[in-house]
Amino acid sequence: MQLNIYVPKGKEELVKKVERLARKTHQSKNELILSALEHYVEEYLAQEIEFGVYSLGVRATGTDRDRLYREHLDRKVRIR
Repeated sequence: MQLNIYVPKGKEELVKKVERLARKTHQSKNELILSALEHYVEEYLAQEIEFGVYSLGVRATGTDRDRLYREHLDRKVRIR
């Protein structure tokens, strides 16, 4: 599979750093970039899963929210 990456002006230094690292580690730029991309995606997905731990599995709709606010306001009015 082919993947081309556009490097905008101002990011040339990043390309130079990748080239230096590739020489230092005896890896191709392609290997380094794929490794970095894989690491980034795995970290992102791991964080996404962690957020799911706190989910109560309840999906609120707009009407539920409206009903809750009305009930809350009704209680406040009755208390006064």
